[in-house]
Amino acid sequence: MRHDLLALTEDDLITQSNRGIVKRQAGKDLINLDYEIDVDGDNTVTVRWSDDITVILPSDQTLLQVTQADNPTATKLSRQVVRSVLAYQEWIVTQPQSEEADVSLPEPAVWNPALIEDTLLEEHYGKARLNGIRREYDSGHVLELVRSTKPTARFHTASVTVRFLVPMDFRYTHCDCEEISPCRHVPMAIWAFRDLPEDKQSGIIETLRESPPIPTTLIGDIRHALLDFAELGLSGTGNSLIGRFDHLIKRCETEGLIWHADILRDLLLLHQQYHAQDSQFSPLRLAEVLGELMIRLRAVEYPTERIPAMFVRGSTITRETKKGTSALMGLGCAVEQHKKGVTLSAYMQDSGSGQTVAIQKYFPDPTDKQAEPKAFSQISKRNAMKGTAFASICNQRYLIQGGKYSSNATFNAGRAQISANPQNYQWENLRAPLLVENFEEIIARQSAQPPKSLRPRRVGESIVVCPIERITFAAFDSMSQSIVATMQDIVGWEAMLQHPFTSRGHEGAEKLMWWLTNHPEDIRFIAGDISIKQGGLVIAPISVIFEVDGKRNAVQPWVDTYKGETAQTIDSGQGRQLLEPIHYYPSEVAEKFGEVFTIGVTRLDAPMIRQFEQLCDEGERLGFSKLLDPIVSVTNQFADKQRNLQWDWQNSAQQALDLLLLLQFARERSQ
Repeated sequence: MRHDLLALTEDDLITQSNRGIVKRQAGKDLINLDYEIDVDGDNTVTVRWSDDITVILPSDQTLLQVTQADNPTATKLSRQVVRSVLAYQEWIVTQPQSEEADVSLPEPAVWNPALIEDTLLEEHYGKARLNGIRREYDSGHVLELVRSTKPTARFHTASVTVRFLVPMDFRYTHCDCEEISPCRHVPMAIWAFRDLPEDKQSGIIETLRESPPIPTTLIGDIRHALLDFAELGLSGTGNSLIGRFDHLIKRCETEGLIWHADILRDLLLLHQQYHAQDSQFSPLRLAEVLGELMIRLRAVEYPTERIPAMFVRGSTITRETKKGTSALMGLGCAVEQHKKGVTLSAYMQDSGSGQTVAIQKYFPDPTDKQAEPKAFSQISKRNAMKGTAFASICNQRYLIQGGKYSSNATFNAGRAQISANPQNYQWENLRAPLLVENFEEIIARQSAQPPKSLRPRRVGESIVVCPIERITFAAFDSMSQSIVATMQDIVGWEAMLQHPFTSRGHEGAEKLMWWLTNHPEDIRFIAGDISIKQGGLVIAPISVIFEVDGKRNAVQPWVDTYKGETAQTIDSGQGRQLLEPIHYYPSEVAEKFGEVFTIGVTRLDAPMIRQFEQLCDEGERLGFSKLLDPIVSVTNQFADKQRNLQWDWQNSAQQALDLLLLLQFARERSQ
C-alpha cells in the first residue's frame, strides 16, 4: 500500500496544484476516463488511462518529482499526476481485503514530526547543507507549533508556515517560501517539534539559546519619563517632555525594543489628538497604551522562556516596509464603536507572504447632537483605498504596485497603482496560518498564545478563516443582544458564532440571521476574530461564505445592506453563557484611570476621588477580590491628597501605573 498517496486529501492536492486542476480537470477525467492500476513489489504505482497516458508513481519519488520528469520547470502538480492519485485512492478501497492487510483509507490521526530522524534528513539534504540549516536554526527563530493530523509550524521570524501533509514523510510538506519542497524550513520545523514538550499539543518555541541583554538604563529612563508625564497628564505635557519621548523612541529602536517604540508613538499620537480636540481621543485608549507599556517593560526586566523575547520586544523585521507588488485577497470588514465615532477595518491576506493585513480608518460621528449617526453600511461606502470602498474589499482580489506595511501590519496604499478583480471565494486556496483546518487547530493554537500585550503588535493576529460543515442552531439572544449560532466543522467539533445586534448595523445582522436560518447546510467558511470563553470557542464574524447552486456568496454582518424579510428571532437562552457583566468592570476602572492620566495625578479633585470610591463599592458588589485590593489601595492614596499637605504624588502615580498593568491583563482575559 502507498500510505503517502492515501494520506493526501483533496485540500492537500489543491495546495500542491490548484483548485481548477483538482476539482474540474482531474475530477472530470476520473469520471469520463477508464484506467487500470498495477502495483509492483516496490510499491511503484502505474496508472494506464484510456486516453493513452500512463503515469508511473515510484515509491521513492514525490509527486512533484514525477511532474518535473515531464516538465523540469514545474512548481505545481500536473493534471495527470493529480488524477492518478485520485484514481489510486478510488481503486484501493475496491480491492479484496485480508486479515494481513487493511486497504481502507486511513483515519486521520494526530502525529508528531519530532519522530522523523536526522538520518533521513541527512539522506535528502546532505550533511553539509543540513549543518548550515542547523546553524540558521540556532541563530534565532520563533516558531508557533501545532501537533494535529496535519501538523503546522509557523515561523514568526520568516513569515512562512510549514504544513506536514503525510505522517512521518517530510517530503510531503507545503511551505509558503519559494524553494522547492521540501525546503530548508522543514528540518527546522522538525527540530522545533522536538523542543516542544511531549505533553503539549501546541506551543511557541524560541531557538535562540541566549537571552538578549536587558537595557536597564533605558527602562529606567522610560519609567522616569512616565512619572513626569503622570504629574500633569496629557493636558499639561509640554514640548520638553515630548522631546524626551522622541529621544526614547529612537533609543528603543536602537536597543531592540521595537514594540516599546511603537507604544510610545501611540502615546504621542494621543497627546496630539487631545490637544487638537480630535474626536478620536479616548481616555480608555490612553489607559490601554500605558497598561501595555508597563506590561512590556516588566516582561523585558524579568524574561521567561515561556514567552519569546521577539514577542515582547519586537524585531527589525517588524518595522515599516515598502512593498513592490502585493497580491491581496479581501476577507471582510469589521466595525469598532467608540464614544464619538467608529473605526472600520478591512482585512486582506497577502498571497505572497500569507500575512493578514488591514486598512483601518476612523470616522467621527456628527458633532451636531440633532444629527443622526450614519448606519455602518453607509459609512462603509467610504473609500478604504483609491476607488475601493470598505464594504467592497471582501468581494475583490487586488494587485497593488507600491504601498507600505506598517509595523503593526496595517496597509497604506497611498498613491499606489491598484487593479481589482472579483473573487469567487475559493478560500480553500488561502494560506496558513490564516486558513485553519478545523476548530481543534484553532483551540490548540490559541492555548499556546501568551496574553495579547505580550504578543506581536499586529492587527489580524486573531483573525482566522475556517471551513464550516453546517449550522446546527441559530437564534437571536435578547439577553446578550446578539445573534448566536452553533457551527460544526468537518470533523464534528462545535464552536459558537456570535455577532452583536446594533441599531446602526441592523441590516447586516438581519442578513446574517436570514442566511443562518434559511441555509444552515450551505455554509462553507467563516472569517472572524477568535476568543476562548467559558462556553468554548467563539468566533465573531467579519464575513461568512455560503454556497447555493454552485455559487458562493459573502455575508458581511457589520456593513452589509439588507432589504429582505426579517428572520424569525427567538430567545433561546443559548447565548447567555457568553455574557458576563463582570467583564465590563475592568474597562470601566481603566477608563477612569485614563481620565486621571489625561488631567494629571496632581490635579485630582474631590468629585473624581468620589467616583473612584464608587468604583470600589461596585467592585465589591460584583465579587472582585485580588483585582479590587490594588484599586482600593490607589483610591486611598488619591483620597489622602485631600487630607495630607505632604502628599506623595509620585508614589500614587507609580501605584496607578502598576494598576494599569493589572487592568490591561484583566481586560484581555475577558475579551
